[in-house]
Amino acid sequence: DHEKKYIKYASLIELKDRVMYYFSASDLLISDFSSIVIDYCFFNKPIIQITDIIDKNIRRHEGKQQKYVKFEAGEFTKARKLKNIIDLTLKNPDTYKTKRGEVFKDVVEIVKGSSKLAADVIEEYVKKIK
Repeated sequence: DHEKKYIKYASLIELKDRVMYYFSASDLLISDFSSIVIDYCFFNKPIIQITDIIDKNIRRHEGKQQKYVKFEAGEFTKARKLKNIIDLTLKNPDTYKTKRGEVFKDVVEIVKGSSKLAADVIEEYVKKIK
């Protein structure tokens, strides 16, 4: 039983390692309102959030006790305009650089020690893969 738990957690660590590798190799992130936006802010690379998906998910969960946070860390767009926004974002990747840094810093401050520890682990991992 203990061995099964270890394998389960080892798999999660491997998955997180792969995600961080792809984050470091990517040029931008396209997402909805997922907390993965915060993880990606660590790399301070462009983020595009699709409002159609955000609106659809909020409507689907209306009335349920869920909190949605809109992370102002990049462009917001409708899916139909995505291609144009991708092109603009890749041409001007630093447009929201300061804001992304602020969002990441704010989140780290909110959760203090645990976020700092996670940020340190991520930073060490990024150093290893570069």
